[in-house]
Amino acid sequence: MIAFAFADPFWLGLLALVPAWLWVDAMRTSQGAGAVVDWIGARRERLSSPLPAPKQMRNGRVAGAVGVALLALALARPQWGEMVRRSGESGADLVICLDVSRSMRARDVAPDRATVARRMLHRFCAESVGDRAALVLFAGEAMVRVPLTTDLVTLNQIGAAADELDVAKGGMDLAAALDAAALALVGTEGGAVVVLTDGEDRDGRGLAAAQHMRASGIAVHVVAIGTERGARIPVVEQGREDYLRDAKGLLVETAPDHATLEALAAAGGGSFEAVLGGEQDTLLQLRRGSIADGIESGAVARGDLAPADRFAPLLALAAGVWLVCLLLRRAV
Repeated sequence: MIAFAFADPFWLGLLALVPAWLWVDAMRTSQGAGAVVDWIGARRERLSSPLPAPKQMRNGRVAGAVGVALLALALARPQWGEMVRRSGESGADLVICLDVSRSMRARDVAPDRATVARRMLHRFCAESVGDRAALVLFAGEAMVRVPLTTDLVTLNQIGAAADELDVAKGGMDLAAALDAAALALVGTEGGAVVVLTDGEDRDGRGLAAAQHMRASGIAVHVVAIGTERGARIPVVEQGREDYLRDAKGLLVETAPDHATLEALAAAGGGSFEAVLGGEQDTLLQLRRGSIADGIESGAVARGDLAPADRFAPLLALAAGVWLVCLLLRRAV
């Protein structure tokens, strides 16, 4: 929604013709005929005869002036109300980076981090309209699992079945995830990336990658899944459940580093959201909120999204007023 504005205010200069119209028309009445004759000189005999100035003629004069004013306003292209897309396309190009590292098994959010991430992806795919999305799976490395597509049903199915076995290297490499996302967006204008993760950006390479993407017109948003108090990572060994241990036999606990993830989102010009429970709408709400705002701003900058012109009603009204003016003149 935009405030009232004129796209071509130059034409507002025609409003200066309104008093000129009234003056010239007044000079043709019986009161002004003498002044016109003295000014022109020639054809005095023809112009000096008094012209009637009945009520209809005065109304016609006003109607003509109003018509000129309306024409000037119409030519200035008044604009207000909702923005419209010149291309007719309203969807977004969005890359979802899904963390499939083993730490996503942690159960500090119910039922576990991986399931919460998949449910967010499912909700987004079920309710997204007109978007193209790509899916990047990552842990210690990253891969574009699904290129940009409008087939979000298939994307959701692939995401639902994804796990750590889809990526050969374990660990956490946010820079690799963002590099893969940039690859998925090659050939597009703008776009956005959402990283669903419980990790951290230890070496700062993810921060640098986010800054680079922002400079390329791609916003990076981060959804951190899990509580900062952390949780153990369940594993199944010899048919029974246990918890992951390090080389010394100590239990491994994992917690998302909200500080580094929030800094990464800020560097990428995006939003940061922390999921501390079983929320399923976070990704969809992010698409409808911050991502939508960023996409709209980019479309405006490219000229793809522009305010609607509202000149047609004024132009029709001007034509109607001039018709009234003509009828009043003939009635004199």
